[in-house]
Amino acid sequence: MGQMVFDIIVLVLLIPLSAIVLGIGSGIVQLLLKSSERRMELRLKAQKGGSGDVSRQIAVLRAEVAALRDTTTQYDMTNDQIVQRLEERLSRIEIKTASQSVQSASEDIRQRLGQG
Repeated sequence: MGQMVFDIIVLVLLIPLSAIVLGIGSGIVQLLLKSSERRMELRLKAQKGGSGDVSRQIAVLRAEVAALRDTTTQYDMTNDQIVQRLEERLSRIEIKTASQSVQSASEDIRQRLGQG
């Protein structure tokens, strides 16, 4: 009989205690869900509002890359032209030097033949 009374007292105490715990717990869960919902709404707003900004930034970056590509192409063409001019000058100098050495060699031969 003592055990039965003890069980009834425990049940009588557990029912209000569980109601209190569930009430507080459900309030906490509700706060957490509202907080999560607010965060999700803010993320969506940031994505919607930010996507236009990101698109504009991407367009600006694409324009800058295109301008850089044009600039590097112009520098490359300029460098090619400079190298081509230098090669032409070097060829002319080599031709002059070769013709001068041929002339001096032929003069040396003439002088030797004339002396011999």
